[in-house]
Amino acid sequence: MFDLKKILVPVDFSERSAAAASYAKAFAQKFQAELLLLHVEHAPRFMGSVAGRAHRSAAVQEVPEVEGKLEEFARAEFQDRSVSHEVREGDAAAKIIEYARQTRADLIMMPTRGCGPYRRLLRDREGTA
Repeated sequence: MFDLKKILVPVDFSERSAAAASYAKAFAQKFQAELLLLHVEHAPRFMGSVAGRAHRSAAVQEVPEVEGKLEEFARAEFQDRSVSHEVREGDAAAKIIEYARQTRADLIMMPTRGCGPYRRLLRDREGTA
């Protein structure tokens, strides 16, 4: 049988994140799995520039705010479960993969952005029906 021990849920605070969280919660209950929430803040590309350094110092100051927001998300979406959560900075895809490897997550549950051609096709058809 498939054994899930850790489920990673990347969170960007969107409605789609909340929807994925409900699925993750159901999976965690079924498999008695640990839930791990991760939010990745985008890091500026040009850290050597004045603008990059200014953005970097501003981002560092905002991390506690983002951590608080992630904690609120965890309480709202997973009231009855213990959830680990962390904020990292950098490229979201790379940081999600890195965190999944570090924590030995068995499953990553995240929504799509909903911008693919099939989603647009369905949305367009619903609007004309």
